[in-house]
Amino acid sequence: MTTKIPLELSAYAPTASGATLELQTTDTTVTDGSVLGKIEFKAPSEASGTDAILVGAAIEAVAEGTFAADNNATELLFKTGASEAATTKMTIDSSGNVGIGTSTPSTGYNTNRNNLVVYDASAAGITINSNATDGSSIISMTDGTGTLAGEIHYVHDGDSMRFNTATAEAMRIDSDGNVHLGYAGDTWHGDYTAITGPNFSLSCDTAAGASKGVTLGYNAYVDSGNAWTYMNADEASLIQQFNGTMYFYTAAAGSANADITFTEKMRINNAGSVGIGATSDASSLTSNLFVTGTGNAFSAITSSSSGATVAAFKTGSYDGASNVMNFYNAGNGVMGRITATNGNSGTAVTYTATSDYRLKENITPIKDGLERLNNLKPVKFDWKDDGTSSEGFIAHEAQEVFPDAVTGEKDGEEMQGMDYGRITPLLVKAIQEQQEQIEQLKTEIQTLKGE
Repeated sequence: MTTKIPLELSAYAPTASGATLELQTTDTTVTDGSVLGKIEFKAPSEASGTDAILVGAAIEAVAEGTFAADNNATELLFKTGASEAATTKMTIDSSGNVGIGTSTPSTGYNTNRNNLVVYDASAAGITINSNATDGSSIISMTDGTGTLAGEIHYVHDGDSMRFNTATAEAMRIDSDGNVHLGYAGDTWHGDYTAITGPNFSLSCDTAAGASKGVTLGYNAYVDSGNAWTYMNADEASLIQQFNGTMYFYTAAAGSANADITFTEKMRINNAGSVGIGATSDASSLTSNLFVTGTGNAFSAITSSSSGATVAAFKTGSYDGASNVMNFYNAGNGVMGRITATNGNSGTAVTYTATSDYRLKENITPIKDGLERLNNLKPVKFDWKDDGTSSEGFIAHEAQEVFPDAVTGEKDGEEMQGMDYGRITPLLVKAIQEQQEQIEQLKTEIQTLKGE
C-alpha cells in the first residue's frame, strides 16, 4: 500500500531569484527508477463514473541511476491518459533529449542523433538532432521497425543541405544553390546555378551581364575555373538556349575532370531555321534547313511565297560525280538519284531511276507504239489558279493510253499527276515503228524508180 503524505504549501517572501516550490523524497537511497517528486492532476472522487477517480495527467521526476556525490541524473516524464491511468507520453532525459511517444529518446536508431525523438507505437517516427561539435543539424525518419528510412541533413562545413534515403545521399543543395541528384556533386563556377546528377547537368549562367541562357549537359559541368569539364570518362554533349536560339554540341570521350572541347553540330534560331553542321545561323542563307558537310558541301531548304529558291545543294571539293540526293525503298535499295557530274567544275545534273535488268522479269517488246501515240491528245490550256497558259495532256485521257505515266484516278480525292518523262518508251517505240514505215516506203519508191 502506497503511503501518501499531504503536501503543505507555505508562502515565503519572494527573493530576487523568485519563489520556489520544492518536492523532496524522503528516500535516502536513490536508485535507477526512484521517483524524486510527482505532480498529479485528478478530478474529485465521485460515486458515479470511473474515470473521475483516475489520474488524468502527471509530471514526474525519476532518477536515471543511483545517486552519488557526482551523479544526480534525472529525467522528467510527462503523462496523460484517456479512459485509463495516465501513462508517459513525453520524456526529457538528463542529456536534454526529448522523446515524444517514447520513454527512451537516447536509445533510438542512433544515440548521437536524438535531441528530439517522436515515435508512434510501431517505432516509426522522427528524430531531430543538433550536433554541437560540427554545427550540423539532422532530421531523421525511421520505419515501423526503428530502421533509418531517410534524413534531411544540414552540414555546417560547406553550408549544404543533404537529403538521404535510408543511409544513401539522394540529393544535395550546396551553398551556391546548386542541386546535386544522386551524388555529392562537383564544384561549379560561382556564376552558375545548376541541378546535377552523376552524369548530367541543367545549369544557368547567372553572372551580371550574362545572357541568362540555360544549358542541358551530358557528362559536363563548369568547374571553378569557368571551363566545361568532364564529370566521368565518357563522351559529352550540350544543348544550350540563349536569346531564343538553341545550340547543340558534342565532344569526344575524355578523362574525368579534364577540360572539354565542344564542337557545334546543330543550331535552331528564333526564326525556326535549322542549321546542321553549321557554325553560323541558318538564317544567313535564308534557309529553313541548312546542312553542311565536308569540302564546303551544303544542302539548304526554304519555304518561300516569293518564288525564291526552295531547295539548294552544293557539292564538295570532289573530282567525280556526286550523288546529291538518293531515293531508297523499304529494303534500302536505291530507286533513283540526282547526281552532279563533278564536285569541282561540273556543270550538269543527271536524274536517274532504277532500271537494272536484275530487278525485272516478264520482259516483252512494246506493241502498237505509233497507234497508241496517235491516241494521245496534246492540248493547250490555262491554269485556273493564275491563268498561266501551258501545253500538255489531260491526265485521265493520257492514262487510257499509257497508265504508267499517270498517278491517281479521275475525280478522285487527290488531283491526278503525270510524269511526262515516263512516256519516253512509247515515243521511242512509235519512232521505231514510224522508221520502219519510212524504210519500207523508201524501198517501194526505189523499186518504182527501177533502182
